[in-house]
Amino acid sequence: CGVSAVPDVRAISVGVADKVLIIASDGVWDVMGEKTAVETCMAYAAERDADMAVSVLVQASRLLWEQRGGSETSIDDISAVVVFL
Repeated sequence: CGVSAVPDVRAISVGVADKVLIIASDGVWDVMGEKTAVETCMAYAAERDADMAVSVLVQASRLLWEQRGGSETSIDDISAVVVFL
């Protein structure tokens, strides 16, 4: 596939029931579902520790890439931002 200059953008309305915002590259979404990503981050919601949540999210994504047989040259870039609302 390669690199694309066309971003995948979604506009959503944030409601009072929403607790976390996760902005991540396909390095996360290609190996982890939305539910798992939210559950991973919500483990740190009580402390509102977004730094730890994003660190664990990125580490978990890398581990999933490695379990798929990825190596240093075949693991996608993994970038993420977590914000507790």
